[in-house]
Amino acid sequence: MSSEIVRIAADWLDSLGQAFASGDAETIVALFQQDGWLRDLLTFSWDFRSLRGTDQIINYLSQYIPSASISNVKLDRRTGLEPSLVSLGPDLDNILEASFTFENASGSGRGMIYLKQDATQQWKAFIVFMTLDELRGLEEQDHESGLYGGHTITYQEVQARRVAEVESDPQVLIVGAGQTGLQVAARFKQMGIRAIVIDKNSRVGDNWRVRYIMFPHHTRALLLYAPFPSTWPRFTPRDKLANWLEQYATSQDLVIWTDSEIVPTPSYDPGTKRWGVRVRRGDTEYLLHPIDIVIATGTLGDPLVPLISGQDTFVGDIMHSSRFPGGQVFTGRRVLVVGAGNTSADLCQDLVHHGAASVTMVQRSSSVVVSDKYMAGFFEGRWPEGVPYEISDFRTAAMPLGQTREILQRLQQYALEYDSTMHEDLRKQGLSLSNGPDGAGLIWTLFSRLGGIDVGCAALIADGKVEVKQGVEVARFDKNGILFSDGTETEADAVLFATGYHNMRDTIRKIFGDIIDKTSPVWGLDDEYELRGFYRPSGQEGLWYAAGDFSHARYHSKHLVSGHSYPSG
Repeated sequence: MSSEIVRIAADWLDSLGQAFASGDAETIVALFQQDGWLRDLLTFSWDFRSLRGTDQIINYLSQYIPSASISNVKLDRRTGLEPSLVSLGPDLDNILEASFTFENASGSGRGMIYLKQDATQQWKAFIVFMTLDELRGLEEQDHESGLYGGHTITYQEVQARRVAEVESDPQVLIVGAGQTGLQVAARFKQMGIRAIVIDKNSRVGDNWRVRYIMFPHHTRALLLYAPFPSTWPRFTPRDKLANWLEQYATSQDLVIWTDSEIVPTPSYDPGTKRWGVRVRRGDTEYLLHPIDIVIATGTLGDPLVPLISGQDTFVGDIMHSSRFPGGQVFTGRRVLVVGAGNTSADLCQDLVHHGAASVTMVQRSSSVVVSDKYMAGFFEGRWPEGVPYEISDFRTAAMPLGQTREILQRLQQYALEYDSTMHEDLRKQGLSLSNGPDGAGLIWTLFSRLGGIDVGCAALIADGKVEVKQGVEVARFDKNGILFSDGTETEADAVLFATGYHNMRDTIRKIFGDIIDKTSPVWGLDDEYELRGFYRPSGQEGLWYAAGDFSHARYHSKHLVSGHSYPSG
């Protein structure tokens, strides 16, 4: 770490602190590049905002500077966040990166700065990220001693009392005991918030056990407070992840009701700011009055199976990929898989491995496909081995998604070069490939729709073991197969729909009714390139959506308590 780099970062942050003290937005923005970014998570407003350009930043800060009361801006010297010169991608070299801490009217915060030299060699902000880190009165707790009542009370007694307190008066009801719901519950527990988790399945982890048998998790599935062992697989198998979630719930002392679900329709009282929720647990109903409900049932809703004429005449099997029992069931049979994303590729690979007579992938539009090695390199760059995930999550959050989009656009040429041989083989077999929305590749595609990570199916397509039917829709079924929109026909013994899922809002509307119409769309990006709906106000007071990848829940779970009061006792 260069002393000169430290001095530059410290001096710039000192200027930022003085500018905040002045209360003048134009003085603050004078420290920014003309096209610089400000990303704010709950520092100035109770929402997630990304502003680009000095005009937008001035307009935003002018609304909130007086009430925010930013003070005590200091360089953060935590290990792993020391000031340094970094490259953020092509044409973004020699960027000064540094972390800082601050206080505001609601608590304490952390931030990141990325400085570039302008034409006059002055260091100005390319990106400033600020987030509320600890809400005053709800600070995150550290380790317990493990000795209770002067070493006179057992852990079992303490835990029984805590569970009874949560169950008698939960402040938060979390719906869904998957990786998101469990991490939110673990975070709330450490913040002293009484949270109960309910799940319709009989065991924690069943939301993974019911997925198709060959399902691998494609990203770094690290859990809050519980990093994986160093021997953990890079792509986590379905059942291994399910078992890990089950032991995580136990080790984090979470209060979970399985075989439980909400009885339609909950009501919200704006006077008491409490919900009235009936929960059926087995054969018994309980009335709960939480302050907040967190919907953590996943990014996706119910399976989407197209309604196609003639299905009742087809003598073969029709099923959604979510019910896929494994390729061994289809040995010797002719199978069509409708869809060309990750799920379709996994199913096709498993079908070939188990000796299906023929396997055809029906690709209706185009797909973004990258190799598992390329994706592993990307994730290892974001979450490198040896760096605590808290640091990597913080760094990832610091980058506005709009700037991430531009970086990914610049990197796409390298991705294409890396996988050029695979792409050439796929095109020869008729698969249509794209560069994703805005030409930004697979990662950007994931924010709007799914793409594909190759873990073996590309070679099967190249060898002709998986045939590709491209650019057509399934028009109708007949007794022995299907007719496509181009007029061609294919005989089949089974048709598997890897066609995705309904939007989660449509699914939970069955439980919450018209209340859901008050909430924002979920997933996708708003005009400022912030993810819609998740971990930010939904539009209905006391109702929150939590979903996304493991990293989203790890980092943003704390943000769910924004602007709320959780009285103790």
